[in-house]
This record gives sequence, structure tokens and C-alpha cells, in this order.
Amino acid sequence: MIAANVAAAITLEAKKQPCMYRVHESPDPAKVAIVAQMLQELGYPKLKSYLDKGSVNDAIINTFTHILSQYPDSLITRKSGASQAAEVSKQAKKILEAGGASTVKGQELLWALDEELHGAKGGLNPGTTADLTAAAIFVSLLEGWRP
Repeated sequence: MIAANVAAAITLEAKKQPCMYRVHESPDPAKVAIVAQMLQELGYPKLKSYLDKGSVNDAIINTFTHILSQYPDSLITRKSGASQAAEVSKQAKKILEAGGASTVKGQELLWALDEELHGAKGGLNPGTTADLTAAAIFVSLLEGWRP
């Protein structure tokens, strides 16, 4: 989560946007680079693309699902292991292949994944993906997007 916050701050500073943030101990530079790449290549551009195609809700869900499909969530990895995180990413990819939140089949798969994640009582919480999605929304708002 700290790496996601640092990546968001770096992105905002690069865009000369005013922002406030807490100063933490320095995170691992390699992790910051990975998160910054995810935000710049997957989060923000994907959200913009999805917003052009459909509803705000579908765009946010599809952005979240896209990030999750490309990068196994590190919180899931820490809590339940790399194989579980990879399996959740595979399920996210299947959701997108079915059309994501914009199709009936995609919605059915989303609800099935949601039920599985909730059933794991926190062990399958894609919290890092949520942080990256929130950072993409935040950058979009700073760029002038309004729902």
C-alpha cells in the first residue's frame, strides 16, 4: 500500500498537480517502480479507456479487474500464497474475456468471484489492486474528469 501511495505521489508530482501525502519510511525502490508502472500503464490509461466506453461503475470495475488480471495481488500473496493470488488473477482474466462488467456473462463471473473472495474471510482480499484502482481514479479526477 505504501508503494501504491508513493507511485501516486510521483505521478501527481510529474503532472505538476498539487497533492498532500504522508511521508513514510522509504519503500523498496524496486516495488515503487513496479507500482508506478502498473499505475501509468494499466491503471490510469485503462480507466480513461473504459470511461469512454460505458458507465462509471463498469469502468471502475473493469479497471480493477484488468489490473488484477495482469498482476497477482500482493496482499493475497502475503495472506494466502502466490498460487492463490495467481488463481484469482486467472479468474479476473476470464471475467474480462467474457466482456467484464458490461456483459451478463461477465457480471455472473464477477459475482462468483466476489462470493469466493468473501468466503475466504479476508484471505483473498485484493487490497493492493483496490489501492491501485483508487489511485487511478484520483489521478483521473486531478486531470479534470468528473463523473
